[in-house]
Amino acid sequence: MRERRNLLAIATRMTSLVTERPRTLLEAAQLIFTLHACLHLIGEPTAIGRLDQMLYPFYEKDLAAGHLDAEQAQEIIDCFWLKLGEKVQLNRQFVEDHPLDVRQAGRWAALRVRHHERRVPLAPLVRVHR
Repeated sequence: MRERRNLLAIATRMTSLVTERPRTLLEAAQLIFTLHACLHLIGEPTAIGRLDQMLYPFYEKDLAAGHLDAEQAQEIIDCFWLKLGEKVQLNRQFVEDHPLDVRQAGRWAALRVRHHERRVPLAPLVRVHR
């Protein structure tokens, strides 16, 4: 029953995202993953890019509105990375050539995902500035 509710919630989000902008962190992550997976399916392997910059406004807004807490937000990001590892092959050379920059607070997700979920097959790369 729980799985059915989850699948119905995904269907509702996906239907909304056809014509509407994402409003929440979960919707934004769903949209980014879906577009990324579609590009890979048609033979256009594309790096996600600055996930932190794309998702941080939704993270900040959801936290401020009380729609989720930091732990729930981290779970969304953890699941995003797990799903990415399951279904999509990353263009490793691009990822290695374009590591994440950790100067902005929004880099929280990429840095903590390995701590929360040991099974994540991806090794997020970071560039540290002193």
